Amino acid sequence: MCGICGVIHCDTSQHVEKNVIQKMARSIEHRGPDDEGIYLEGFVGLGHRRLSVMDLSSDARQPMVNKERNIWVVFNGEIYNFLRLKRELEQEGYSFCSKSDTEVLLYLYQKEGVACLEKLRGMFAFAIWDERKQLLFMARDRMGKKPLFYTRTSNSFVFASEIKSLLQHPEVKRNIDPVAIHHYLTYQYVPPSLCAFSNIHKLPPAHYLVWQKNTIHVSPYWQLSYLPKWPVKTERDKRDLEKRLWEKIEESVCLRMNSDVPMGVLLSGGLDSSIVVAMMRDASQEEIQTFSIAFSDHSYNESHYARCIADKFHTKHTEFCVEPDVSILPKLAWYYDEPYSDSSAIAMYYVCKLARQYVTVVLTGDGGDESFAGYDRYQAIQWFQKIQSFFPKISAKALRSLLMAFPCGHSKGNLWKAKKFLEGYSSSPEHTYWKWMSCFTPEMKQMLYTKDFFSQVEAKDCFDLFYQKYQECHADSSLDRILYTDVSLYLPNDLLVKTDIASMSNSLEARSPFLDHKLMEFTARLPQDWKINKNISKYILKKLYKNILPEEIINRKKMGFAVPLDNWLRNGLKEMAEDILLSSKTIQRGYFQRSWIEKMLQEHASQKWNWQHHIYNLLMLELWHRAYNL
Repeated sequence: MCGICGVIHCDTSQHVEKNVIQKMARSIEHRGPDDEGIYLEGFVGLGHRRLSVMDLSSDARQPMVNKERNIWVVFNGEIYNFLRLKRELEQEGYSFCSKSDTEVLLYLYQKEGVACLEKLRGMFAFAIWDERKQLLFMARDRMGKKPLFYTRTSNSFVFASEIKSLLQHPEVKRNIDPVAIHHYLTYQYVPPSLCAFSNIHKLPPAHYLVWQKNTIHVSPYWQLSYLPKWPVKTERDKRDLEKRLWEKIEESVCLRMNSDVPMGVLLSGGLDSSIVVAMMRDASQEEIQTFSIAFSDHSYNESHYARCIADKFHTKHTEFCVEPDVSILPKLAWYYDEPYSDSSAIAMYYVCKLARQYVTVVLTGDGGDESFAGYDRYQAIQWFQKIQSFFPKISAKALRSLLMAFPCGHSKGNLWKAKKFLEGYSSSPEHTYWKWMSCFTPEMKQMLYTKDFFSQVEAKDCFDLFYQKYQECHADSSLDRILYTDVSLYLPNDLLVKTDIASMSNSLEARSPFLDHKLMEFTARLPQDWKINKNISKYILKKLYKNILPEEIINRKKMGFAVPLDNWLRNGLKEMAEDILLSSKTIQRGYFQRSWIEKMLQEHASQKWNWQHHIYNLLMLELWHRAYNL
């Protein structure tokens, strides 16, 4: 895994300065502490920071050039099927100087151009400078596991793995986009069509970009489809489909076990990471190292599940107990580049830091929930559709008003679930689901925003982005459409950003077998009742692995690396949150009304209402402003 950056001047007579590329590369040294490489040729400059994982020799250094010295590449990621692609290229007469996947990508592009993307199976973000055509070709993997940002200045096209690298360029300005902040307050991340810095863009997942003659073209090259469904008409069809699914998962795990450095697993003790450990044990008798986190708050602590799997499969297990630490939050605000308030990023950072003490590569269970309908909210949306016809919105509103009379300061328990269910109750499944997934709802924003900030963003409906994804999906059921919106929005912009930043900030490579695009294509077409069946989520996974995994893992409730944020904000983080959110610096930014912030803080402290996510959302927004001197 690595960090990449580059500059191309529109004025071809102007040379790229070495110190600019060096500053850009060194700002993301955490992504690649093992080596630095720079290519400069007139108006083109490329930079690379290397984390050595495959082919540790100098033969795999980047930027890498072909034998004709007219195509250069900087590459971040892994191509898992590179050995097969290499054999095919060798049969075509290509020869190789290294054992790296980067060189395979280089010659595959030389042979097939943009069409090379169709053959790549992996996680990647790369840039190729084709001197023959005076063309820059950039692309991201299908799921968006590896990031890539770009901007245009008055005279340059600039790109990098992280925004902080772009900001090292003297012409890149730090202007805030208020609409991006408006969307962040809804989603807890800045969605893909926007950036917190108004002049910076994200290359979307499954897209490529071509820069040529000062013109940019961005195009998609892949989209997940949920149709047609696999036919299951007979018992034989069923057995065959189950066998194929098992083989797909097995293949995906095995492909990600190829490494020249030590490897482990981030083990939450949930179903998905447990399956990864089981399949690794089945594929290899070598020692498996597993890593997990624990909490002193027993209602959030799931370390015993992780230890159960470690014992079952005889792994070398290490865990770390996470306690509230105010010093970590400003650091996370800097690493994440944009406002980001998924609090599980705290736990993810610590478990990656722990793992890096022992290994350089880890496998994770990311993606299993979005493919196999693992979250409780997927079952909730099915319940919504069942009761919608005889329980209208007005009745839900009345019942919610009644329940609101009862204090509820914790996110555990049925009262909280009922309040959240009714809070989002709407006229359609997509709008209801969106409200459940929202942090600050439109109604809350009307009370929170100042008049000036509201006037800047009121015309922008945050639901539009969600609805666009919901509508573009190739599916014929609401569940599949909602799964697709999560694959398109929540997965790449929340979960995978978290995994990338938490791992790469610790110079650790993370691989996710359940995000293999071949596996996801296969899973998307499974019958709906193979995902949720009789109120059992991930039904087919639990059926396939019930004789492999302990029963307590199969039947346990979904948790993930959740942290006891509600308690932390009443104790260890309470003073920090109050001091920062009520400071004159925060209030004078003109976004929010002080009275509404005071209300949230007071109600949360008194346990009248659980405002944990909202307080943390505002806190990380302000810490981001301070981290980037905005």
